[in-house]
Amino acid sequence: MPKQTVDLIFPAQGLDRRGAYQRQPPFTTRAAVNVRWTGALEDRDRGGSRPGLERTFAAKTTTGTVLLDSIIATDGTGLRTIAAIGTNKTLCTDRATPGTLAADGVDFIKTGNNQVFSAPHAGKLYVADPGRSDNVDVIVYDLSDGSNALIMPADTTGTMNGDCNGSTTLVATTAIFATGMEGYTVTFTATGEIYKILSVTNTTTVELTEIIGWTIDYDDIFGAMSGDGNGSSNLQSTSSIFVDNMEGFKVRFLSTEEEYTISSVDNSSEVTLSGNITGEDEDGSFVVLGETVTGGETSGDTLTIESGLPDDCPLICVYRDRLVLAGPDGLWYMSRMGDFTDWNYGAYSSDTQRPVSANNAEAGATSMPITALVPLTSNLLVFGGNDEIWILTGDPAYGGTLCQASKTVGIVSNTAWTITPDQWLVFAGRRGIYMMAPSPCSSAVVLIGEDRLPQELKDINTTANAVCLEWDDEYKGVHVYVTPYSGDTAGSHWWIDWKYKAFWEIALGDNDFQPRVTYNYAPNVTVGNSVVLGCRDGYIRNYDDAVEHDDTETAISNYVEYGPFRLGDATHEGMMTSLVGVLGVGSGAVAWRAYVGATAEAVSDLAVGAHFSSGSFAAGRSNRAGIRMYGGWAKIRLIGSGTAAWAIEGLTVTREAGGEFKL
Repeated sequence: MPKQTVDLIFPAQGLDRRGAYQRQPPFTTRAAVNVRWTGALEDRDRGGSRPGLERTFAAKTTTGTVLLDSIIATDGTGLRTIAAIGTNKTLCTDRATPGTLAADGVDFIKTGNNQVFSAPHAGKLYVADPGRSDNVDVIVYDLSDGSNALIMPADTTGTMNGDCNGSTTLVATTAIFATGMEGYTVTFTATGEIYKILSVTNTTTVELTEIIGWTIDYDDIFGAMSGDGNGSSNLQSTSSIFVDNMEGFKVRFLSTEEEYTISSVDNSSEVTLSGNITGEDEDGSFVVLGETVTGGETSGDTLTIESGLPDDCPLICVYRDRLVLAGPDGLWYMSRMGDFTDWNYGAYSSDTQRPVSANNAEAGATSMPITALVPLTSNLLVFGGNDEIWILTGDPAYGGTLCQASKTVGIVSNTAWTITPDQWLVFAGRRGIYMMAPSPCSSAVVLIGEDRLPQELKDINTTANAVCLEWDDEYKGVHVYVTPYSGDTAGSHWWIDWKYKAFWEIALGDNDFQPRVTYNYAPNVTVGNSVVLGCRDGYIRNYDDAVEHDDTETAISNYVEYGPFRLGDATHEGMMTSLVGVLGVGSGAVAWRAYVGATAEAVSDLAVGAHFSSGSFAAGRSNRAGIRMYGGWAKIRLIGSGTAAWAIEGLTVTREAGGEFKL
C-alpha cells in the first residue's frame, strides 16, 4: 500500500458503543465528553467543545431546586416571572425586580418532596403539593394582583356559631374561611345539607348561595278531639295530623275559642299542650293554626368545607382551560372549564363544561398509576404510565375520545418528557429515549437511536434519580439529565443533537451543578427561550457560548476520539507517519494523543496515558507532527484545555503499509 493521506472526519453522529470494535460505524465515536457537532465558536457544524454554564441569577433557592416554572404577566407587558422552589419550601421569584431572584415568602411543599409539579395559567401558578399536614393539596401563587398565595384546601372542618335563622350568612366559631373559597361546598354533619359558598366576608363569615336550613309553609289543619277535655294537657286527634315540626304551633278549639300552644309532638295523632284542656266535649273540633317553619342547623353543628379537589395528586397541568390532577391511583380529575375551584362531578351530563373524572383502563381492567401529564397540543392530552401511554383527544365532556397509544412503552416520570417545536413528544421510557408524533393514537412510538443508544439511559431508577428532558431551541437538540436525589455524586447527562439524533455525553464541572429540574425560560415573550437548570446547590444556571468555564471558574473537562481505524489493510500492519490539525480561528488550544494497538479492541481499551505520541494544536493550521507509529490499528484523542472553547476544521493523518500480520 503506497503512502496515503486520510482526512479524519469529526464524528457528527455521536457516540456508538454497541457494534464490533473494528466495525465502528462511520461518523461515530466510542469516547467523547463535553463536545458537540455544533461547537461553541461561531455556531458552525464542524465539531468542538460544548458551551459553558453560567448563573442565570445571582441569588439561589438555598439548597436544591425542586421546581422551575414561570408566569406571564396579564397586564400586556409580556414580562415573564421566574418561579423556583428549593428544598427549604420557600418560593423565589423575580417579581419585585425582574432579573433578581428573591424569596417571596410562600410556604410550599411538604418536607421530603424530591420534585414538585406546577401549571401556570392566567397570571397564576398552580402548584400540586399533596400530603401536607395543613390539608392543602394545591397552592396558587397569584402574580396578577401581587398577592403571595391563594390556598385551595382539600377539606376543612369547623363549627357553626349561632342557630339557623333562614339566612344565607354562615358564621363559624373559628377562622376557617379564606379568599378563594368561592364555589366551595359546605356540608353540615347533622343533617347532611349541602350549600355552596357565594362570597367570603372574612375568615369566620361567608355568604351562601341559598338560605341555610329548610323552610315549610303550613296551612291551617282541622281535626277532632278523641275523648273529653278532662283537665289534661294531652290532646288526642281522631286522625293523623301532627308532624315533628309543630312544636310552638297554636291549637284553637272552635266551640270555646280557647288557644293552647303545642309543647311537644308525641306522635302523628297526639301532642302535649302548654296547659290543661278545659270545657271541651268529646269529638270537640279544633284547628292547628298554620305557620312558616325554618330549621335544620343549630349552634354547635359541625360542618365540612370542600373544594371537591381530589386528594394526594402530585401531577398537575392545564388542558383546554381546565385544571387537571392525577396520581398513583390511576385516576385523573378535571375541574370545570374556566373555573379551577369547581370540582362537582355531579353536574348534569348536558353541561359540556362540567368537571370530569375518569381512569385509563380497558373495560374490566385495573388502571395503572399515572406517571406523567403532557398537554401535547390544545387538542391532545397524553397520560403516561410506567409501561403504557393513553391519549385524550378533545374535551372529555364534549365528545372527547380516549385511546391507548402503547401497551408496552411508558413515560418514567413527569419531568422525563419535552416537546419539540413541531410538537413531537420526546420522553424517557424504561428502555431508552422515545419520540411520538402529535396525532390521536395513529402514530407509532419510536425508540431514538436504537442502534447506538447509551446503556446508561436504560432502566433508570426513578426512585433514586430525577430524570429531566428539555428541548433546546437555541442549539436544536434535547437535554437529558439523570441526577441522584441523595449524596454528592455526579449523574448521567446527555445531549441529543436532533439533526442526526446523535448522543453526546455531558459531564458538569462540579457535583453542585447537577440539575434536579430543567425549564425553558425567557425573561419576556419577545426573546427566545433558553434552557435553565435548577441545580443541586440551589443556583439556576444556563448554557452560553461566550462562557468558557462552568460557573465562571470551573474547568470543563472535554475530549473526543477518532477511530479506531486501520493503519494497514486486512492482512498488513501499517505506520502512521504524520498528523496535521486545523482549528478554527480564535479557537483555544487542543492537546492530541495518538494510540496504537494490534487490534481495534486493544487500541480502544488503552488507558488515557498509554499513548504512543502526543502534542498540541493551536488556532489555525498546525505544523505537521511526525509520529512514525507502527501497528494494526490506531486512534486519535483530542483533549481541550477545559478553560477555552475550541472548534476543529479538520484532522489529517498520513499512513503507509507495513508487513503482514504475524501469526
